[in-house]
Amino acid sequence: MNAAINCQLPCDVVCAAFGTQRSRELVACGGQDGAVHVFPFADSNRLAMLPGHTTRVTAVAFDKEQRRVLGGSDGGSIRLWDLDTEQGIRSFGTGHRTTVTAVTYHAFGEFIASASEDTHLRIWDVRKRSCLQSYKGIPCGLRAVQFNPNGKWVASGCAQGIVRLYDLTNGQLITELATHQGAITSLQFHPEHLFLAAGSADGTVSLWELDTFQLSFRSGPSASPVQKVLFTPETDKELLVASPSLLRLYPFSRMSDRAAANIEVPWGACSDLVYSPNSGEVLTVECKRNTLGCARTAIMKKASHQQPSTSRQPPTPAQKKAMKLPSCSLPRRQCFPLFSGDSHIRGSSDRRGQQTHEVHCATSSPSLKQRPIVASSLIFSTQCRTNA
Repeated sequence: MNAAINCQLPCDVVCAAFGTQRSRELVACGGQDGAVHVFPFADSNRLAMLPGHTTRVTAVAFDKEQRRVLGGSDGGSIRLWDLDTEQGIRSFGTGHRTTVTAVTYHAFGEFIASASEDTHLRIWDVRKRSCLQSYKGIPCGLRAVQFNPNGKWVASGCAQGIVRLYDLTNGQLITELATHQGAITSLQFHPEHLFLAAGSADGTVSLWELDTFQLSFRSGPSASPVQKVLFTPETDKELLVASPSLLRLYPFSRMSDRAAANIEVPWGACSDLVYSPNSGEVLTVECKRNTLGCARTAIMKKASHQQPSTSRQPPTPAQKKAMKLPSCSLPRRQCFPLFSGDSHIRGSSDRRGQQTHEVHCATSSPSLKQRPIVASSLIFSTQCRTNA
């Protein structure tokens, strides 16, 4: 069953994104008027209006607690608002030179990433309003950005269809993943294993094995571009692939076009989607001029009718080889990644008498050795490679 409701805005809607908590389903949408408008999902009563940009808002994201909203604009500026007070609390330097195409929060909430048509990927410290890293040298505009679950890597997707992985601990490019002919439209790391899914405007989706950086699966092209990809948070995970009027469900244990279930859906252009495991529904939002379209689509029952039941197949050798993300028993503050790159280091001593370092944004990039690090007032115990 499909259920849809439309929310009217005082201006055209440019972009939209879901919040991170399923217990309180919120949607933020960027407006042509330079404000971020926040609605409860499928509720036409607006919860908050967050003004501040002088050009249209082109990228939005919530923090993990859904207490703050991040917005990037067509003019390149980036702002952060408090949702409860509806007041702006941060602006991040000069942001970018031109359109911000994507923003996202780090897994631990103290850092953000922004991608832009100016070809730069930047990592920002939320508390200091400073740019920690700036990745340059990409020959075309960026369209997507995503941190991996343990927060040590960041991935970007560009208009030429190339995915680039960066190591945040040393500020270096890890690898480039190229198989698509169209722009990258969506990126999603697997929540448990070392896999990355990428959707493209060429109508295909790819799955990359990140311990070998090899292509594990590439779908055949569909008639319309892939708009969003998402792994469902279930024991037997699936990869959801959203395109105009179509949702494809790929079982992660047997990734193939033949195994995928195709479901007709009520949206034309999916701006964002999330999966509700309790109801087995996919929640989607669509931007249509001055209307935000919200829809619920039940997928489990439909998928079982379209795909004959089969016994679960054993994992492939590649899946067996996939490493799980490292579990961490250290206190949360010791699980943050170390940001280096464009940094200089100032020595100090902590209360245990151990030598520590404080990382600041600057132009020099000295070598870093393995030792406890103080960055943004937090102590890290991350091992990092020595920069050449």
